[in-house]
Amino acid sequence: MVEKLENNQFIFDIIDQDGKIVKSGFNNSDGDILFGVFKFGIKDLNKPHMYTIKERVPNNEASEGQTSEIGYSYDPREFKVNILLVDNGDGTMTSTTTIVGDNKIKFENTYKAKGTLNLTAKKVIRGGFTPKNDQFKFKLINMDDNKKMFV
Repeated sequence: MVEKLENNQFIFDIIDQDGKIVKSGFNNSDGDILFGVFKFGIKDLNKPHMYTIKERVPNNEASEGQTSEIGYSYDPREFKVNILLVDNGDGTMTSTTTIVGDNKIKFENTYKAKGTLNLTAKKVIRGGFTPKNDQFKFKLINMDDNKKMFV
């Protein structure tokens, strides 16, 4: 079963070389992670800008790579990103982003639902008839796809 991705379901952080979160973003329903605009100034030229992007595990959830109580696993991978800023000489800058070791940042989560059901039923026949053990059989049908689940 594929679980539909919801807006703002997962949170991701951009972390600088000092370990400080400089931006956070959420996914949209298409899976894109939206961090917003990075602003740089003249003081940022000719300096290395290296960041790590990782998925944040919410408080009270499973650790990275483990399945949480609500059934989601969190991707433990971290992506390293380098940003090079070039002065265009006309009052603007151009940035070039390089993803170290990968050509794409893609986080993958899995969803595993668990559950139990203790279902009981009773057959009642009016008029004094007493059924024998196992005289009647019952079916549990999945109404979504009309498949028999249990006999």
